[in-house]
Amino acid sequence: MNPSDDATDSLQAVRIPADISRPDRVFGPFTARQALILASAALVLYGAYWLVRPFIEPLAYVVLVIPVAGAVAALALGRREGIGLDRFVLSALVHARSPKRRVYAPRGVSAARRGSRPLGGGGRTAARRDEHAVRGRHG
Repeated sequence: MNPSDDATDSLQAVRIPADISRPDRVFGPFTARQALILASAALVLYGAYWLVRPFIEPLAYVVLVIPVAGAVAALALGRREGIGLDRFVLSALVHARSPKRRVYAPRGVSAARRGSRPLGGGGRTAARRDEHAVRGRHG
């Protein structure tokens, strides 16, 4: 081993950002997700202007578009409970559209079985196993 090899093999200091879970800013103060949302909304609104241009005055179109642009900007730039509003709204929509399951449990559901999900996709949850076992014994 050469003495010069020891110098190159030594540990070098690497600067680690303070908040590594924070998304990178790629376009000025905006993240890639924010820039994509704002740019796509701008393209849609611009295309809509070219479609309605023969029928409406430009100032009237601007007045109609300001609330839409403000809502899109709030959605793209806003944050709630530590996540972006776009992801928050998407999660709320997924939750609202997902089927809700209710389990007949007159004695209550134990803490271990709350929210249990099948592993592997084809199995039964603990509540379904119990329901199947009860039906098999009583009927």
